[in-house]
Amino acid sequence: MNVIALVIFWSFWFVGLLYVYTLGVIVRSKDSPFANVEWNKNTRNILIYYLFAGLWANAFIMASTEFILASSVCIWYFSRGEG
Repeated sequence: MNVIALVIFWSFWFVGLLYVYTLGVIVRSKDSPFANVEWNKNTRNILIYYLFAGLWANAFIMASTEFILASSVCIWYFSRGEG
């Protein structure tokens, strides 16, 4: 279940990251065949915030699944003598 939740989250997160990444202005240089993306200060801050939020949400999903597993084992262990 943990892997499924993380795959769903990371796929949505990656699509959102692509949208935020494309907020910049494409600049072509005459020396290189490749273009660069330049962002203003607000867009760069949004990218940093989005990266931090994605990592935090990943850690939260992992901790939630570990908590659910530990809680279910605890409930099972302490209710063995009742039934």
